[in-house]
Amino acid sequence: MTARRIVNAVLALVVLGAAGGAAVLLVASRTPPEQQPAPKVVPKVVAPPIEPVAADYRVQLVGFGSARPADRVRVAPQVSGHLTYVAPEFDNGLFAKQDQVLLRIDTTDYEQAWWLALSRMEEIDAQLANLEREATNLAESLRIEDERLALANEERTRAEELFRRNVASESELDAAREQQLARRLQVRTLRNQLALIDPRRRQLEAARLSALTELDKADTALQRCVVRSPLTGRVLSKSVEVNDLVVANAVCGEVYGLARMEVPVSVPAEDLNWVEPDLLEACRKGRIDEQRRIEATVEWPATGGRQGERLNVKQWDGCVRRVEAGLEEQTRTAVLVVCVQNPPADTGFATDGAPLEDLLDLNMYCRVMVRGRRAPGAFLLPRRAIQPGPAVYVIERDAEDQDRLVVREVRVARYTDDQALVLPGGALQPGDRVITSVLPKAIPGMRVDVVNPGGAADRETPSTASSPNGT
Repeated sequence: MTARRIVNAVLALVVLGAAGGAAVLLVASRTPPEQQPAPKVVPKVVAPPIEPVAADYRVQLVGFGSARPADRVRVAPQVSGHLTYVAPEFDNGLFAKQDQVLLRIDTTDYEQAWWLALSRMEEIDAQLANLEREATNLAESLRIEDERLALANEERTRAEELFRRNVASESELDAAREQQLARRLQVRTLRNQLALIDPRRRQLEAARLSALTELDKADTALQRCVVRSPLTGRVLSKSVEVNDLVVANAVCGEVYGLARMEVPVSVPAEDLNWVEPDLLEACRKGRIDEQRRIEATVEWPATGGRQGERLNVKQWDGCVRRVEAGLEEQTRTAVLVVCVQNPPADTGFATDGAPLEDLLDLNMYCRVMVRGRRAPGAFLLPRRAIQPGPAVYVIERDAEDQDRLVVREVRVARYTDDQALVLPGGALQPGDRVITSVLPKAIPGMRVDVVNPGGAADRETPSTASSPNGT
């Protein structure tokens, strides 16, 4: 049994040795494959020749903001009372015409105050008439008493003469003197009464002026029982109904005008350097000249749909009306207020106005482009063409008539969302071919293949080159 096991083990070792030898023989007799050189991949780029901007090109300051009305008025009655009427047009979203009656307040209390003030006026007028008659009577009585005093004076003189002649007695002389004194006293009394007429007249005139003021006040309160629309516009809100008790100066609603709209736009403070200084100073001082102003364009909506697809964009021309004070607290940006003059709208009061869809309305979120200064000789490049530095990739022909990538430093004046303004006088010249497509792992001097615009590289897809083997 043991011998058989030994024989089996020896046979297994012989078989394994034969197999290993055969394998070594096969490996030694293998023919190696023919080696091929790795292909060189030349990246494709878009590099159109660049030209300076047109002579009339102006830098645009772009921002976004919500439209708001330039004229917005709260509707608040100036007197208190119960509402007896609310206009059907006075409701959210409807339109009201200037001076149209929106609210009526119960006038009972104010009519009673008006009649009381009127009766007081008539009473004082009657007192003044009586005073004038009294003054006339006193003047006439004084004239008569003056004549009687003159007679009494003559009578006394005559009595004194007779007394000297011993014709008249002393009692008769005393009677003449007493009669003279009585007439003098009566004249003095009448003169005092006549002198008091003027102060009494002024007192009654003052009372009449006070009564007239009360009458005017009551009349004004009656007129204020009718609340009218302060302008032609759209009702933004309404918070009252018929029979409600309204309080003086309490807001019952809001109306805003459609004629003028404003869009506040936040721009970086340094971008104000691209606005004409004299026009900017005029805006800050509120001295806008219609012939010379900072023009602007308002768009709504700016983008929408899929991947920023532009929809039905509506535009309005406007101008910068003013610059708000200081900078915004959170963003430290300057705020330009752009004013837009809407065309006359068809609000139900006129049939020849523009449709409401063509108007810039409340809270429309708009894209605003403010026209700044000119930039003669500058280049406007896609922002993706600017590399760190800042620099750009330029295509140059080498001695073998092949396109090579070179790096040139540039001076970038400002960036927008998708463009960069490069100042003249640097390394760029008109006609230079600047790479505007995405090129990862770029190396100066590498060979590139320039394709016509509209090719695969023009769609901002990454280059198919995985390494710069084309150098």
